Amino acid sequence: MARVEIHINDRDFRRKLNKLDGVTKNTKELKAVLRKAAQPWAKAANSAVYRYVERRTGNLGKAIGIGTFQSERRGQVGVKARPKSSSRGGERNGGWRAHFFASPARQISPSKRIPWSTIYDSQNPQVIANVVAGVKALFRKYGV
Repeated sequence: MARVEIHINDRDFRRKLNKLDGVTKNTKELKAVLRKAAQPWAKAANSAVYRYVERRTGNLGKAIGIGTFQSERRGQVGVKARPKSSSRGGERNGGWRAHFFASPARQISPSKRIPWSTIYDSQNPQVIANVVAGVKALFRKYGV
């Protein structure tokens, strides 16, 4: 039986790990990459809203935005498409109305329910490709 050994130059390996640690500690750049990558979710959701809901229900045309989150305890940084909230008041956007269509009350008829998961799932391959390309570029920037 042949014996196989793998030798790793410890100094070079630690240097790469430190560079990778610099990428993960600087979450501002990582969040920017994730926000840019998740844009297809928001565009698809905003363009499909009026196929299910009449226009008189409010300004739902740009109701879905991109939000990032970070969990220090779990070590997670992520992004999600969610209803927008406006600092100028509810009349500026329809994010609060989109929230009701996201988890509809029993009073909303089935014809007006928006299939959010189907809309988002159709864009998943594009979002994943964008994340991979963005993270690769971020790694190249830090020399990892």
